[in-house]
Amino acid sequence: MKNQHRMIQTVEILFIWKVGNKKRLGVILLLVLMMQLLSVAVFAIPGKTLFFTPSASITSGPATICTGSSTDISLNIVATGAWTLTLDNSGGSVSGNGSGNFIISVSPTVSTTYKIASLSDEEGAAAAGDLSGEAVITVNQHSTLNRTSLPVTTNQTICIGSPITLISYFVGGGGTGVEIEDLPVGVNYTINNGIVFIMGTPTLPGNYTYTVRTIGPCNQAQLTGNINVRDNSSIDLSSAIGTESQTLCINTPITNITYAVGGTGNDATVTGLPAGVSGNYSGGVFTISGTPTESGTFNYIVTTVGPCAEETVSGTITVQPNSSISLTSAAATEAQTLCINTPITSITYAVGGTGNDATVTGLPAGVSGNYSGGVYTISGTPTESGTFNYTVTTVGPCAEATANGTITVQPNSTINLTSAAATEEQILCINTPITNISYAVGGTGNDATVTGLPAGVSGNYSGGVFTISGTPTESGTFNYIVTTVGPCAEETVSGTITVQPNSSISLTSAAVTESQTLCINTPITNITYAVGGTATDATVIGLPDGVTGTYIAGVFTISGTPTESGTFIYIVTTVGPCAEETVSGTITVQPNSSISLTSAAATEAQTLCINTPITNITYAVGGTATDATVTGLPTGVLGNYSAGVFTISGTPSVTGTFNYVVTTVGPCAEAMANGTITVQP
Repeated sequence: MKNQHRMIQTVEILFIWKVGNKKRLGVILLLVLMMQLLSVAVFAIPGKTLFFTPSASITSGPATICTGSSTDISLNIVATGAWTLTLDNSGGSVSGNGSGNFIISVSPTVSTTYKIASLSDEEGAAAAGDLSGEAVITVNQHSTLNRTSLPVTTNQTICIGSPITLISYFVGGGGTGVEIEDLPVGVNYTINNGIVFIMGTPTLPGNYTYTVRTIGPCNQAQLTGNINVRDNSSIDLSSAIGTESQTLCINTPITNITYAVGGTGNDATVTGLPAGVSGNYSGGVFTISGTPTESGTFNYIVTTVGPCAEETVSGTITVQPNSSISLTSAAATEAQTLCINTPITSITYAVGGTGNDATVTGLPAGVSGNYSGGVYTISGTPTESGTFNYTVTTVGPCAEATANGTITVQPNSTINLTSAAATEEQILCINTPITNISYAVGGTGNDATVTGLPAGVSGNYSGGVFTISGTPTESGTFNYIVTTVGPCAEETVSGTITVQPNSSISLTSAAVTESQTLCINTPITNITYAVGGTATDATVIGLPDGVTGTYIAGVFTISGTPTESGTFIYIVTTVGPCAEETVSGTITVQPNSSISLTSAAATEAQTLCINTPITNITYAVGGTATDATVTGLPTGVLGNYSAGVFTISGTPSVTGTFNYVVTTVGPCAEAMANGTITVQP
């Protein structure tokens, strides 16, 4: 039977197999358990022994291996003797003897499907139909990994917050992806078409050694790199809080201000400090120290220095100036001399810097100081005398300032009678020496003056004593006053000297009246004299005719109209029981003007032809006349005055009868002369 698979009972079958060149006879007990379990060709030859042809099948399933690896293909062989099996696709061969399960190892470099190419034994080759199954071997490649970005991108140093330079890798072979370990926070990767891109901006500092490892079925590839993320510079106050905003006085050391410089900061700079203050970096600490030599508000900025982003901090140093004080009133006010009970000239000082008040010492009673709005004023009225050296001292948080001055307060003057009490009230005759009157002058009095003394009596100061002495030359009651002289308030004393007069006479009319010049027959200006003293009348001599003197009630009057010319010096003499008194004056009486013909008599009545010179006509001009004028002359004829002579001359250029008049010019009454000039054609 052939290709029959049935459940059968055990049967004995005689098999003949060949070993070498010999055939062996044997019996095989064949147990067919299941139909189709065994597919063999069994040939039964009646009366003969049975024999088989070999068969084989691939019993292993699909397998996957990596490049360079091998795998086993399982085979089931049914044969009665030695056999050889060959796989296709260079899968190799395997030999065996008899039936059983066998394996053959294959190492494909690419995915390959293996089938049984042939099976043969000593009886021959198996039919194609007796070779079944296939082994599908999938060959996977090992993963590969290659950097495609520039070499410098593998290991890079950057600052935090700065994007890294793009790093790229190509995943090849059987690699299907990558896994990357230890990238900085903020740095990520993507893969696209086998290219891995590492990119991003690190947000944490540190030294990151990253690993790129492929993912795939076979051997993995990995590469490493380094991203050193530097921190930015940092700076933090390390001195006491408040030191970065301090207020102090000029020329006073500041409290050191220290800053810890961290991150990648390796130095620091500072701007905005006052003169005298500086910054220094050492060992990660930046210190601001020094003594400011200028005042003001200084906003400083400290800036870190380093490879990454700088960091700044700021602060304020307020340097207050020392107190200052300066005189703002006139220069002389701080060294003034004045009298007691007299207001001083206000002394003012500008208080500056940090001065917020001031005090004063050394002022006299009645004088004080007051501070308001930056000005310190010293004012008041001293009530005590002396020299007072005062000091004004500023008040404020910084160094004080002082100003000095002097107020000299002088006492008032004094005066007291030192001669006998009766001396300041004495009566005497004119031209009789008085009894000396003396006064002691004290205080700041350094002299004295006196008013009200009679003529001939005067005062004199010497060595603190004022003495009134002399012989009065005028009469009357003289209430005198002595006044001290000095820088301070004057002091006065008074007294009376009564001087009995002799007779007296004095001009009471205008001063010019006692020496007047006038024309004859003109009333004089009255001349009046006051007759005093003990005089009871007066007489006069030397007056011109027509002028007299009259006494009435203490007044002597000279009046009248002089009828004669000349110079009259008069004398008026008082009449009385005491010594007489005389006065004199002058009355000059001028005559009137005069004019008289001095040329021939016929010259003032002449007849002549036109254009013929006239005979000169001359007149003597006298009296008080100083010139003369003429009217009525014909054209061409003129008059001229010279040295008391008035001359008419010329050549008439018109015809006619010309009656001319010559008139004198002078202070008194004028005189005239007439004449006729007949000009014939």
